[in-house]
This record gives sequence, C-alpha cells and structure tokens, in this order.
Amino acid sequence: MAVHIHLLDNVAINFHITGKNPPLPPATEAELRQFFTQFDVNKDKQLCKEELKRAFNSLGAVIPGYRARRGLGLADADGDGKVDVINELDHLVRYALRLGYSVKN
Repeated sequence: MAVHIHLLDNVAINFHITGKNPPLPPATEAELRQFFTQFDVNKDKQLCKEELKRAFNSLGAVIPGYRARRGLGLADADGDGKVDVINELDHLVRYALRLGYSVKN
C-alpha cells in the first residue's frame, strides 16, 4: 500500500507499506474531471465547498477541508464560492494533478 501525505502545497511525504497492491499511478485529467463531477450531488453543474471537501476526502487528502478551500480559491474565477463544472473545473483538475492524487477504480 502506498501512502502519500500532502502537508503543504509544495511539501509531501511518501512512504510505502508492504502489501499486495502496488501504488496507484497518478490520475489523468479525464479521470479527475469525471471524478470531481460525480460529487455534484444536486446536479447543478457547480461544486460547492462541501462537495469539494467530500471529493478530496475520497481522494485521500489528510486535511480535505484545506484542499477544498485551496482548490476553490484557485478554480473559482467568478468569485461565486463554487467551481463551475463547465467553465472552471480545469483549474481544480490541474491543482489535483499537481498534488499527485490518484483515482481508485
């Protein structure tokens, strides 16, 4: 089992625990787009902070609330407090890719 802990945006700790499963490869942009979109529970084509927190928790973030706030701050171009799935999701996806998150199938 691989454990990847992000302490700050540019600092991470990686360590491996011996187990049956090899570490997951980093997710692709398409995988992360689909992943984040599934957390739009009310289907309004926008991700609020709580939906983002659930998404980052599912990705394995140690502090998902921080990741949600940071991702929202980077992706929310119009300042409405939500990430528009159509127009703003790319910024959130790039943030998650930069942090090396993997999507579990």
